Amino acid sequence: MRKTIRCAGRLRPPSRRDSNEFCLGSAVGRFERSFAEICGVRHAIGVNSGTSALHLALLALDLGPGKDVITVPSTFVATVAAIRYTGAGPILVDIDPERFTMDARKLEAAVTERTAAILPVHLYGQMADMDPIRQVAERHGIPVIEDAAQAHGATYKGAAAGSTGRVGAFSFFPGS
Repeated sequence: MRKTIRCAGRLRPPSRRDSNEFCLGSAVGRFERSFAEICGVRHAIGVNSGTSALHLALLALDLGPGKDVITVPSTFVATVAAIRYTGAGPILVDIDPERFTMDARKLEAAVTERTAAILPVHLYGQMADMDPIRQVAERHGIPVIEDAAQAHGATYKGAAAGSTGRVGAFSFFPGS
């Protein structure tokens, strides 16, 4: 027997809320495809949290002990925690006082032979100044991972948050 629900005096078929398909179901696949399109990227993969998204991105780049990741001190603890979860070390570069994101002018001095990734954090709906960050990364052959937990829909020179680095990590936690 098919379950129906009375909604504003009309009958409608049950929605996903009414089923047990809330994890890894077809709605997640549709969301992933839609979010990838919004970000202008080929793929989006839903995981349980922004922390896990960052952790998995770092693991995918084979980070671990003996390697460093450059990021900023002005961020939620999850950014540095994800780096530490891999065994890599965080190297903190100060923020630009105008943008409150990574100060690209201080980035070059932080790069060493141990640097395995650069992880700028986009804050308050504003992306970091990505051109100079990417220039440093390209000069040293270092991938960029974007922490875009607070930048859904933000753009930088026409490019969406999450599309300017090797990987972009988002969070859908209401406090992000």
